Amino acid sequence: MTADTTFATVGDDIDIRWDEVSKSYEIRLSDSDWTRLNYGGSSSQGEQHFPASNIYGLTVAKPSAYQYTAVATQFENSWGYPLQAIAFGVPTAAGDVPITGAANYDFSISGRNEGNDWSYIVGGNGQMSFDFSAGTLSGHFEPTINNWTEDTRALGRYDFVNTVYGVGSTTFSGELKHASLLELGQFDGRFNGPQASELMAQWRAPYINPWTESAGHIVGFWIGKK
Repeated sequence: MTADTTFATVGDDIDIRWDEVSKSYEIRLSDSDWTRLNYGGSSSQGEQHFPASNIYGLTVAKPSAYQYTAVATQFENSWGYPLQAIAFGVPTAAGDVPITGAANYDFSISGRNEGNDWSYIVGGNGQMSFDFSAGTLSGHFEPTINNWTEDTRALGRYDFVNTVYGVGSTTFSGELKHASLLELGQFDGRFNGPQASELMAQWRAPYINPWTESAGHIVGFWIGKK
């Protein structure tokens, strides 16, 4: 970064920016001031403390395949459950989204069950297909869920319905339909990088817990690239 930059974010309520004067990254929650990110004392490489104490930790990572999008997870301590998670990145500038042609984006899912306790880990993947010249979007995602053991189960396929995307738009949204559930989920996101090379979205969807058979919701974000 060579100038003050506030990154676009999706997911939980965390903001991240680059301050060119101090040459540092800064972070804040909705109820806090901007705090400089400093490496913490954890033995876990890449872990940083936020706030500056030994109570909360923060991991920030840019998956190797991505240049303009990264992820961050805040957790109670080096052994505690994650509390909040986001994807963040350098947004595609208005006017830089292609208006001709089409592209497919493969994406990976990160999430959890909704509620105060992070009892389950949600992963999985999906695909988004944009027709830039027509201003249309289609796709699906297929989440998996893990109960902090080696038992990972598939939750089935959610198809994109009622999508909203216009020619040249930097943002998109839609709903998620599971063949076995009446309630629809939702997602909304934006492109990152030049020529919409990457993207990120936040989502919320109904699900049936495969261990308890109770109904609930899962939430999270996904990041994708062409």
